[in-house]
Amino acid sequence: MKRGILYGVAALVVFVACGEEEGDGAVFVTEGRQPAWGPNGLLCYVYYGALWTCDVDGADKKRLTPEGQWCQAPDWRPDGGAIVYHGAFKSGGDETMGLYIISNEGGEPRFLFKGDFETPAWSPDGKYVVAVSSEGLERYPGLYKINVETLEIDKLPSRATPSNPDWSPCGEWIVFAQAPNISEPVPEVGLWTVTAEGKDVRRLTATPGADGPCWSSDGKLIAYGVTNDDIYTLNVKTGIVDRVTGAKSYEPTWSPDGRAIAFTAARYGKKESIYVIYY
Repeated sequence: MKRGILYGVAALVVFVACGEEEGDGAVFVTEGRQPAWGPNGLLCYVYYGALWTCDVDGADKKRLTPEGQWCQAPDWRPDGGAIVYHGAFKSGGDETMGLYIISNEGGEPRFLFKGDFETPAWSPDGKYVVAVSSEGLERYPGLYKINVETLEIDKLPSRATPSNPDWSPCGEWIVFAQAPNISEPVPEVGLWTVTAEGKDVRRLTATPGADGPCWSSDGKLIAYGVTNDDIYTLNVKTGIVDRVTGAKSYEPTWSPDGRAIAFTAARYGKKESIYVIYY
């Protein structure tokens, strides 16, 4: 693992990428993408448009979602009993597009909320889901917090084009990535946080291409990918950035104990696949 170069002041972190290295020790798990590591130790992932689960060694693969439904961006409920995801049924088109919840055993998915709500993330108490959407609401995507029981929805303040939100383990903060927006004089790229109550928007990094942030279980680190680059971790308190992988990697997710990161990569001549690296 190599250490990044930091400069700047206060909480703003600017990373200068180090040279790519091979042999990072990552272990192949299975073909697929968008892994989510559950509290039960299982990995949920997307494979040919369906949700599957497997053990961390790739064993006991099980399809969860029904035939005819296209799925992406799974996230586990904190108790490990269910998974939220963005999906649509091929036969129903846009009318069936939205957020769904399915049991960790599979079965009939529950239609939670209609609309183009992407990359959902569950709150630590299991009461809310935060997702990104521009479904008839704004010109640019925004962050929305949805009450799972009442379906009440609130917009949270963010930058112009947020993506891939994730809750801190304490439930107080939501981290998200900010993509470039050509309408902005100076694109505010990087990682940002906002409180779950929609206050105190803060910029954590100014890393171009930073995406897919994921909080460690102890709340001390945020793992994230960088477009056409590797996976890094940011120490929330000190601002220190470490490189974790040595080849182009993305979509990180922490193990429940914070000792490993699963991620997506296309390496060693394989198709897009999931790997695990011990941190």
